[in-house]
Amino acid sequence: MSADSPTYAGAYLAVGVDLQGIAPKQFEQLQVELEATKAQLEEENLDGLTKHDLTGAIMQTGVLGYFGMTYAQDKLAAQLQNAVTYRTPSYGTFGIAPTVSYWFGLPRDIKFAGVGMDIDRLGFATEVGNNCYVDWTTLNRASAARASAFEHLIPEMLFANTSQTNSEGSAQGSPQGVSAVKALQVAAQQGQKIFTLTQTNIDQLNNISIDSATKNEIRNAISQGKTVQVHEREINYFGWSGSGYIIENPETGSGAYKITGGANGAILIVLGLLVLFLLGIKIFLLGGVVLTAVMSAALVAFVNAALAMIALGISLVAESLGQKLIADVACAFSWVFIGGSIGGLLAFFLPAVGIIGSSIVSEAIGVIAIFSQCSIL
Repeated sequence: MSADSPTYAGAYLAVGVDLQGIAPKQFEQLQVELEATKAQLEEENLDGLTKHDLTGAIMQTGVLGYFGMTYAQDKLAAQLQNAVTYRTPSYGTFGIAPTVSYWFGLPRDIKFAGVGMDIDRLGFATEVGNNCYVDWTTLNRASAARASAFEHLIPEMLFANTSQTNSEGSAQGSPQGVSAVKALQVAAQQGQKIFTLTQTNIDQLNNISIDSATKNEIRNAISQGKTVQVHEREINYFGWSGSGYIIENPETGSGAYKITGGANGAILIVLGLLVLFLLGIKIFLLGGVVLTAVMSAALVAFVNAALAMIALGISLVAESLGQKLIADVACAFSWVFIGGSIGGLLAFFLPAVGIIGSSIVSEAIGVIAIFSQCSIL
């Protein structure tokens, strides 16, 4: 894995570093700090308590507990398979991480919906006793899957309400976490198809409804020889919506286990309708004034741009809801309208070209864009 995860302003994160295993003294020190904080809170004595005492120590326990638990499980699995494994330098974060919504690349909203664990690098060196390549990759693959599962299991265990249990002995009202393997599991339980994508069937990516940035990441990974597992559309799970996917190196069995949220296109629809509304007012105020050719070209550009915004917004909303056909059709129309807007701009700045000539050029651009950007064709 690579350290490409963004850190947002306002996040409160505990950074965990595991060079070659977590020392027991680190957990002992954290236990002393948490017990001291608990005693103060029970006495309703808040003097001297800091953000780290109230929040940071818990988050630090979570991220270090993750490294300790995964290493212990790897050691046990290696012993059972006559293999050896050693942790190599690893790091990650756990804390209160905000969810940021963007509009044209600019942040427009921030929400604090819960805690998030993000392990940027989990490294290990393994070797099997029989020196079998298949056994080695199988061991690595199992280790990576366990590591992904612990990204949701550790937070669930850390914040479980153990004071109340149900008839099965499980904590009632326990929080629910999502990791890549859990997202795939939930999607399968909901009846979704789980795709395993390689260079031989990369065209199946057109049948998957996820955000365009994730699609591009998956496409680039496959072009580099990686194998990708992903479900066909976003899931909704205890208030969280998004997708889980695994990018695996088939030569080693290791990989990147990721989750991602969907895009929100509603703002584009509203903006496009607003542009059309303002243009309608402007034309109404002009009354019976005859528009010149240049003014007509400018109007064509604005109207097509507004319609493109609406179509693109519909495409994004439909894609997030798993309505692939609607998303593809809206995507195609958005590029047709973008081509029309380009034609209007050409006629506005180059009147000699004329509306007809510029329209032919722009619509050709739009059709080419449909082939490259929309999966409907």
